[in-house]
Amino acid sequence: MYLCGHVSTTANTPTLYSNAFTSGTMAVGTTGSLALGTGTGECSPLTEINNSGQNTDWLFVGIPQSCAFGVGTASGCVESFNITSGFPATAAAAFASSGGTSGIVVDNVSTEGHASSLYYSTLGVAPCTGGSLGGCAAQVTQAGLK
Repeated sequence: MYLCGHVSTTANTPTLYSNAFTSGTMAVGTTGSLALGTGTGECSPLTEINNSGQNTDWLFVGIPQSCAFGVGTASGCVESFNITSGFPATAAAAFASSGGTSGIVVDNVSTEGHASSLYYSTLGVAPCTGGSLGGCAAQVTQAGLK
């Protein structure tokens, strides 16, 4: 089971955790942890999809600021993790998203990149398609967040 929480010793830094189950009982303690950013703030809800077309099990999360993987460092981002073989060591990709993301919705499983997408809205003000400024609806691919 994957979850996003805070490390109390590091000023509420968003952190990805995993917990194991044995015979239906959750283990005491975590089986993995990975800092998702260096700032504070809440993660978006985690979203997972096993994309059989890409033979990849994806996990997505939005971070409101100071992302750990080099994108959207001040303004927030959406991050993807390949969890096909277990707990990830790093993000597979990150994409700037002002203020983080709302809940993330995924569609389709396909070998075609743009046939497998995710959708969310930004939580911060950003320049939207068409020249308007505000919270924007966004669409990016599952593989590579492009």
